[in-house]
Amino acid sequence: MLVADYLTQPSTTFTRLLDAADNSNTIGTLLLTGSALEQTDLYHWRFYATMSTLRSVLFDMTPGSDGQTGTLMISSKSTSATTSSHYSSYNISLATEYTIGQLVDWFKKEKMDQYRFTSEGTGCRHWCVEVLKKLEDEKILSIGSTDQFLHFLASESELKPLSVPKITGQGTFYCKWFYINISTS
Repeated sequence: MLVADYLTQPSTTFTRLLDAADNSNTIGTLLLTGSALEQTDLYHWRFYATMSTLRSVLFDMTPGSDGQTGTLMISSKSTSATTSSHYSSYNISLATEYTIGQLVDWFKKEKMDQYRFTSEGTGCRHWCVEVLKKLEDEKILSIGSTDQFLHFLASESELKPLSVPKITGQGTFYCKWFYINISTS
């Protein structure tokens, strides 16, 4: 019998700015938002898990101190979206009821915090798409949610080619699977 599991890697999730009271709140929608980075038109993409019109929890994969190893920043916000004046956003409804705490646990269980950006420090949009795919595969999001977001990105790329380029960097997840062959005889 072949058994698969993850090699243990340290978590790169930062939750100090997550209000513990938010963990029990039900998520209304996921708002994917791209907004301009400092001194560039290129958008940085992340998720807001909205709880009400006035609150959200931000899930933001950012390059760490080495410029490549991602750090997943999870923080409570008193707004439901970015405050940037130069941005694009796309709203996705969940297919099932899910709380903030369940989503935080899901990110850790699925090793979505173990991500390495490209050598140029790009790959946040790719990370968002991969997260959507996994959420869709597990039926947390409706079938077709990822394709709808990709269609939205294609439309935004036509309108804002410098901010939402058609081709972007693709980082990699560095969690590793290992397999053990267990004899049953």
